[in-house]
Amino acid sequence: PAVMLHTFPKSVLELNVEVLQDGGSVLAASCVAATAAMADAGVQNYDIVAACEVAKVNGTLIVDPTAHEEAVSTGGLLIAVMPSLNEITQLFQYGEM
Repeated sequence: PAVMLHTFPKSVLELNVEVLQDGGSVLAASCVAATAAMADAGVQNYDIVAACEVAKVNGTLIVDPTAHEEAVSTGGLLIAVMPSLNEITQLFQYGEM
């Protein structure tokens, strides 16, 4: 939703993210890296996407959890937003929150 698709008629944009090491919150980090890469490449966007993940470990909410904290969590939530437009681009929940 962040990309101005009308500026690329009859085109296909493909973006690949290769994770070399997963220290946790890899999906949130990938969202931020992808939007930064598109902006750097000159792709017109409505806004830059910011993302954050929260995991629930032993009843406590942890922001940007490590890989170990994600593995032992009972649930989690990822939210990606366009802050200037105040719009959510992605919302992903796993487990019980």
